[in-house]
Amino acid sequence: MDALLVGADELDAHILENVALVAPIGGKRKYPQKAMSLIRQFKSRGGVVLSSDERLAAVTHRQLFSLLVKRLPKLKDVFAQKIAEDDAQRKKDAEAAARFPAFMLEGGADEFRGMCCHTAYGPERVGNDPKWENWDENCRILKAAGFNALSVNVARGGIAFYESKVLPMSPEVKTKGDSIELIKKACEKHGMKFIAWKVCFYSRVGMKTPAFEKWIADGRGAISSNGERNGEWLCPVRPENRALEIEALVELAKRRPYAISLDYIRYHGTGWCFCDHCRKAFEEHSGEKVSNWPKDVLNNPKLNGKWEAFRRNNITSLVREVVRRVRAEAPGVKIRADVFRRPNGEALTVAQEWSLWCREGLMDIISPMDGTSTPGELAGLLKDQIPAAAGTTFMPTYYPSLSKRTSNADDFMDMIRVGRKAGVNGFCAFTFDGRLIEMLGLDEKRKAARAIKRVPVNLFR
Repeated sequence: MDALLVGADELDAHILENVALVAPIGGKRKYPQKAMSLIRQFKSRGGVVLSSDERLAAVTHRQLFSLLVKRLPKLKDVFAQKIAEDDAQRKKDAEAAARFPAFMLEGGADEFRGMCCHTAYGPERVGNDPKWENWDENCRILKAAGFNALSVNVARGGIAFYESKVLPMSPEVKTKGDSIELIKKACEKHGMKFIAWKVCFYSRVGMKTPAFEKWIADGRGAISSNGERNGEWLCPVRPENRALEIEALVELAKRRPYAISLDYIRYHGTGWCFCDHCRKAFEEHSGEKVSNWPKDVLNNPKLNGKWEAFRRNNITSLVREVVRRVRAEAPGVKIRADVFRRPNGEALTVAQEWSLWCREGLMDIISPMDGTSTPGELAGLLKDQIPAAAGTTFMPTYYPSLSKRTSNADDFMDMIRVGRKAGVNGFCAFTFDGRLIEMLGLDEKRKAARAIKRVPVNLFR
């Protein structure tokens, strides 16, 4: 009998590469599947290998254990190297996280340092730990880390996580409370600005209320150029959908957050929407009768130019009306939009002419979604974005918890440095979740709980 010190989390594809593909069992290539089955059992038991009785009962697996033992020296080397690399990385991550709060404060009192949260009652990916459904504690933690603003997604195309007379309410409002009230109270207590973030037109799976489903069934959903019906997007041209967004955003502004944020204020993509209402509205807007719909507006250069202008005007006119109503009915509440990165490129493909919105003074804050960028790429994006955002508070959104290029707080700080060097006076981090909490060392107890537990593993001969 021999023993090896290894963590359950370290039994991964590396083992399969070094052990499972050694030889077929019984002349058939079933080895990888059988090996993966054993590895899953190994992990589910917290790193404890099958007992002798269980091993003997699984006769077809005997050869695997024999090969494991034969490969033990190599496995020891593999694990020793992996453990050393992991230990070094954890040490580096911890040191970076420890430097993060002081680095944040280097931006000065006027710098806007925001955190986005995609869910209304607390961060995602925290293992259903109820302690994170406490905005008072969450704001305390974020403030200590150097953040001074919080943007929370409190509404989508067909659901509100607060008391609403416009949108269907989530059942969680009854069980957990009015999210706006909870967040505002916590932000005011800890000196943080609260941005009430709304997703427009769109409700993904799991957030589609019966009312939203009925709207789709009634024909209010978007339709593609191929005639495909979208069950998650409302058509942005239909008057009832536009009125819904306007009233919902005005209602949100009347709750008096620091700002409201318009997200998904755009089309789904270039291939949407081509419903009968869009056809009628385009013909009236352009003065053109389209006989071959929608091919002519896609392929005829003359009609295509008018079609793209029509799409941009639909979104811009909606923004204008939202701004007019909010400034009249909730004066002082700032208006922000989350937008695609390239103002003259990808943003226009979804009819998001945000540089025009800035020139017209419609935006108080503009936030291009600068995700997955290296420092060099980010610098190039900011060079184009800053002039396009003239006249507004420019606040790019960085994606440290989603980007594969961001592994720890050092990488996130590199993003912030690029912005500060370019003269940007603020940012938002996306998103407040388990990975970002761990990356920034926001909860030492949670970090310790996630550390790899190494246990002796017996490999039977």
